Amino acid sequence: MQSAAPARSPLPWALVAALAIAGGCDLSPQPDPPDLQDGADARADDGGTGHDTVGDAALDDGHGADAGPDVGDAAVDDADATPACDRLDPQPPPVDVFWDPRLSAAGTDTLGDEAHDDGLGPAGWCPAGEGAPQYALITAVLQIDEGGESRGEHNIRADVYSAPGERILGLDVVISDGTQEWIVPTTDNPLPEASVVFPMEAGRVYSCRVSGASDEVFNLRMPNGHAVNFVFAFERR
Repeated sequence: MQSAAPARSPLPWALVAALAIAGGCDLSPQPDPPDLQDGADARADDGGTGHDTVGDAALDDGHGADAGPDVGDAAVDDADATPACDRLDPQPPPVDVFWDPRLSAAGTDTLGDEAHDDGLGPAGWCPAGEGAPQYALITAVLQIDEGGESRGEHNIRADVYSAPGERILGLDVVISDGTQEWIVPTTDNPLPEASVVFPMEAGRVYSCRVSGASDEVFNLRMPNGHAVNFVFAFERR
C-alpha cells in the first residue's frame, strides 16, 4: 500500500446541487424532514375494512384486513431491499442514500454527458461487510466539466462524519484502482473543501471506501479523459 500525499441521512437535491455547482463539500447529515406518517396512517384508516391493511384505499379489494397478501408491506419490503453488489452490472445504493442520478446513467448519458460514454458504464455501490463500527455512504455527488461544475478538477473527495454530524479526522480512506491502493487520512481542510481530496489520473478506474467495515463506491474514473469530480460523505454508525 502507498500513502497518498496531498454513511443514511439524504440531503435535499437542491441543497446538494447548489453545493456541487459552487464547489462546496459540506455534505454532513441533515435533520430528517417532519414525520408525516401519522397523518398518512390516519387518512388510510377506514376502521378496519382493509384500507389500513395495504396502506392505500386504492388497493382495497373488499376482502378485509385478513384476506390476501399484504400488498402495501410487500411494496415497502421491495423498496427497502438492499441492492446486490455487482461489479459487472453496477447498481445504486438503497433509496435512503442521496445518490446523484447521473452516477447511474449509461450509454450516451454515462456520467452525465454524451462525451463521457467510454463504454465502462455507471458507477456502483457495494454494502459494508461484517464488523463495527460501520461506515455507511450517505451522499454521492457527481460534478462534471459541462457548465463548469468540476472547475476543471478531477478528484475523488470524501468526508466521514460521526452520527451527530461532525467530521472525523485522522481516519483512513482507501482508494484503489484494482492493482494499487492509496491510504489517505481525513485531514482538517478548511470548509467547504473535503477532508480527503485525491486526484484521479486518466485511464485508471477507482473505488473509494473508509478503512474497516465500509460501503464502497466503484467504477470511478475520468471518462474519456474528461475532468469530473466524485464527492462522497460517509457516516460512522
